[in-house]
Amino acid sequence: DLDYVDIKGDNVLHRLAQMNYLEAIRKLLNGTKDFIFRNLIFQKNKNGNNPMMSAAVGNSNQSLCYMMHKLVTQLATNEKEDLLHWKNNFQETLLSLVLQQQGTLPVPQTILLELEKEYHGSEQEVTRCLRATLQSSLEVHKVLANIEETYPKGTFKKIRIWMKILLFSPEGGSIF
Repeated sequence: DLDYVDIKGDNVLHRLAQMNYLEAIRKLLNGTKDFIFRNLIFQKNKNGNNPMMSAAVGNSNQSLCYMMHKLVTQLATNEKEDLLHWKNNFQETLLSLVLQQQGTLPVPQTILLELEKEYHGSEQEVTRCLRATLQSSLEVHKVLANIEETYPKGTFKKIRIWMKILLFSPEGGSIF
C-alpha cells in the first residue's frame, strides 16, 4: 500500500532508502506513474525528511543516487526549489545531510551543488545561498572555499555519465 505511513511518518520509500534496498526502490519507482513517484519522493515524515534525506541520513549512497537520477532529469522549477532548499525540523537541507556524511556521498554532493549553480545562476549567489541555508561545519566551509575550482561550470551534463560509470550495484551491474 503506497499510502501507508508508519508511526514516524515514513512511507515505503523512506524505509527502503534508509536501508539502501536499491533493487526494491528500483522496482517500486519503475512501476509507478509519474505523479505517484513525485508524491512518494517529496513526502515528508514527522522529522520533515523526504526519502532522499532519509537515504542521506542512512548513508545509502546507491539508493540516493538512483532516486536523484530518476528525479533530476525531469525537475520542475518548484521541485528544484524543494529539493535544494527544503529544511527538515532540524533546519537541515538535503545538501547539509549529504555533507554530514564526510565525503561518502560524492556524486549526490556534486549533483546538488551543480543544481544550486543552475538554480541561482552565479557563483556569488550559490555561495550566498549556501551560507544562508547550511549549518556551519568543516565540510560546508570546504565546499564554499572550493566551489568554483571543485565544480566548474558545465559539469552537470557530465554528472549523468559519472553516475553511470562510478556507481555499481553489489552484483556488479549498473544501478541505472
